[in-house]
Amino acid sequence: MHLKYWISSGIVVIGAAIIAVNIDEQSVTTVASPVEKTAQRVPAAEATYVKPEYQPVANIANLTATSASIYDLDAHSFIFTKNAHNQEFNASTSKLMAMYVIYKRLQVDPNLHWSDQVKITNPGIVKLSTVPGLGEIPMTLNKTYTAQALAENAMVVSSNESITALGIWAFGSNDAMIKAMNTEAQEMQLTQTHFYTTSGLDVDDVTPYGLQLTGAPKDGRNTSSAYDLTMLSQALITEFPQILQLTALPQVTIDNVVHQSTDRYLKGFEFFDPKHGIDGLKTGTTPAAGQVFVGTSMLPGKHRIITVVMHSNDRFNDTNKLLAAIQR
Repeated sequence: MHLKYWISSGIVVIGAAIIAVNIDEQSVTTVASPVEKTAQRVPAAEATYVKPEYQPVANIANLTATSASIYDLDAHSFIFTKNAHNQEFNASTSKLMAMYVIYKRLQVDPNLHWSDQVKITNPGIVKLSTVPGLGEIPMTLNKTYTAQALAENAMVVSSNESITALGIWAFGSNDAMIKAMNTEAQEMQLTQTHFYTTSGLDVDDVTPYGLQLTGAPKDGRNTSSAYDLTMLSQALITEFPQILQLTALPQVTIDNVVHQSTDRYLKGFEFFDPKHGIDGLKTGTTPAAGQVFVGTSMLPGKHRIITVVMHSNDRFNDTNKLLAAIQR
């Protein structure tokens, strides 16, 4: 669906609907300040203006990430951006969009439930699951998992086989799942985002197992940007806050084996610090993408913050620098 916007005096008119937006006049992009002027769509029920909690940050030194951002979710405004519209490979942060479209699918299909038993019938998924560097949870043909367990595996352990199986369960085929992800990206106007795989693996990684989008280029890789990942995360958290119950899990147990979360900010891991307040969302790693991390931070009495680092050499220390810039 193509949306046309008319912005006047802080009001957006979309067709016949009128939706208030927050425009921070201090957030105009200049040479001195890379923070963008933003006009984000806000649901009518949340149309009251919320003052940004933090002043714009012009520069954060020594980031290894080529793209990064800090976003105030409550005020719908960016605090800091670095090359936020650059198209980058996004690896397993693709699973954020995968979960978003699956949540939406369950809203409209009364035959799908998180308690459903999902049988693994795709031989490609089984083969992928046992390949070092590609699979996380070894699977066998005809074994069943609940849909909820597959979602937990995907978001906590970044299980490529689990999210692929979950997508096929929700949409009927791998192609239909990936097409739904691309359609949603277009409707959200995420212009730097495109998917060839559900999991975020490169096309050449999954082609031997038949898990790429039909017609995908042999060298295809999923892409996004810091801006797009922020907008996607905003939609996911706002519309489906239960995602945070998954991303806050420090581990999952599958077949009596404990698998730890890839998010090392959670309690019990080396980057945990109560002052950060991080309770998600998703890591991503491939040789081409480098280290990617979309984080969200919530502290009592404070606004929820979304941070993004892309193509980083040290994603968690880069995220520490973002948080330090706003004294979190």
